[in-house]
Amino acid sequence: MEAIIYAVILLIILIVLYFINTFRRFDELRIRIIEAEENIDLFLDNKAKLMLDLCNTINDINKKKVFTGLSFLKKNNYDSFRLDRELNELDITLKEYLVMTKSFVPDDETTARLNELELNEIELDGSKIFYNDNSKIFNKMIDRFPSSLVARKKQYDYKYLYTFEKEEFFKIMTKDKKKNK
Repeated sequence: MEAIIYAVILLIILIVLYFINTFRRFDELRIRIIEAEENIDLFLDNKAKLMLDLCNTINDINKKKVFTGLSFLKKNNYDSFRLDRELNELDITLKEYLVMTKSFVPDDETTARLNELELNEIELDGSKIFYNDNSKIFNKMIDRFPSSLVARKKQYDYKYLYTFEKEEFFKIMTKDKKKNK
């Protein structure tokens, strides 16, 4: 009889320890996700500023509006996911322009900004990968029993994931331009 009592007490202690560890794991993941979100926001803001500056430079050099509809970069009323999509679309358009336009020759300052944009993109991708990795674990914990009980108690919601745009189109256009030379 005494062994059964000890077994029940041990089982209760193990269950309590498991739930404490699960609470701790959720908190750890939430902190990582928040950190990644803050980094992503910083890199997206920097990308928006660099792209706005580059597009305005190109517009000034051409003395006409090659890039229009850039007001979304100034207002920035979008969430990070939408801003990321909008900036990726603008990035593709900018790269297409740079590849296809033979009349535009970037000066040293513009080249430096293009390099800074590329470095920013690498850092942004790293932050998005870090965010996605931790969000996937977080989402799995929400789905799986018994950690789903903790998630339900804390009212955790699923985290959206970032998608990565393929640059195949840009690479194809670059190859086509090289062939035409």
